[in-house]
Amino acid sequence: MDCIWTWPGWTAVAAIATSVAALTIFVAIRQIKEARRSTNAQIAVSLFSELRSPEVIEMLRSIYALKSYDFKPLLSKNEKEIDYVLGRFEMLGALTLTKIIDNKLAIETYGGAPALKCWYKLYDYIREVQNRRGYCFENYELFVGLCLKYFKEHKIQVKFYKKGEENEGICLVTELKNSQLSPRNTREIKKERKKKETTKRGV
Repeated sequence: MDCIWTWPGWTAVAAIATSVAALTIFVAIRQIKEARRSTNAQIAVSLFSELRSPEVIEMLRSIYALKSYDFKPLLSKNEKEIDYVLGRFEMLGALTLTKIIDNKLAIETYGGAPALKCWYKLYDYIREVQNRRGYCFENYELFVGLCLKYFKEHKIQVKFYKKGEENEGICLVTELKNSQLSPRNTREIKKERKKKETTKRGV
């Protein structure tokens, strides 16, 4: 009796093709994720370098030394530099809130303490800018809230010393938590956005 060879059928071919396609897609997705992770890591390292650069450190020192009556001339003289620093904290907040940078790394190593100090000194300026421009510095504001929570939970004090009052440092974790300087949370920000939008439409 002759042995007749038969084609295994299109079902088997389709199954193999599907497996190959699935494997290809899996590899492609993994490569994309790795590329994104690498890109995000590069962004984080670049941001860290910026926040530690001599130029930014000098900007931070200038901010820390500001007096309340310095804010009017600030709008015309130093606004670009101030916005540059706040923009870096805005990016740090966005990277942290989206889990691209670990909380501990972002707060303890990258800029948790400087973020609190700048928020303390620039609160009135930030609110004025937010009123003028609308959406801005909200990721930074949420990052400040995250820092306050982290520092409180880990019993870490962040001191701010006024010039001439070095022995009477202000504990910013307590000061910012229990005053009008306290940052808004996500719910409060969304609520205020909606309120402003409603007012703008005249509803």
